[in-house]
Amino acid sequence: MCAPVSSVNWQDLLIPPAGLAINTAVQILCVRRKTPLLKSVYAGFAAGLVFTVTAAFRNSSGLSAALADAVIYAGLGYCYFHFVNLGETARRIRIMREIYEAPAPLTEEGIAARYSAREMLDKRLRRLLANSQIAEKNGKLFINRKSVLIMERILTLLKIIFTGRDSEHIPSQ
Repeated sequence: MCAPVSSVNWQDLLIPPAGLAINTAVQILCVRRKTPLLKSVYAGFAAGLVFTVTAAFRNSSGLSAALADAVIYAGLGYCYFHFVNLGETARRIRIMREIYEAPAPLTEEGIAARYSAREMLDKRLRRLLANSQIAEKNGKLFINRKSVLIMERILTLLKIIFTGRDSEHIPSQ
């Protein structure tokens, strides 16, 4: 049976958003100190999680409330990660930002010159290598951290569950 509204500890509702605020602040501070983006996101998430769990226990709401707060915080942190990722890596967002910030209108050819397939591949590979997510040995690339592969599998599964497809591309009929 659910607890009556009057017995709900309203402070518990504020803990996950406060954890997200700490996550955001730590991540921004790390970026300003030249920490690589992915490491700054991890540091922010960890700081927010530590705060959330600690605050839930200090609030003496018990293990179940602390676990609930941690799960809610993890969901908020996941959304924040994708918000940050969207602004940094989504080509559509970057193209729109470049069009907006350009001193003069850009042509399609001018934008295409900035986004060659080779350049995008090189940037992504450099980022994967810099974050030790892949490794190069004798000119060949290998997965260095299984966590990225696991994340890809989870996201693909979620896409299948929610959209019925494993990619954004609509299959030809």
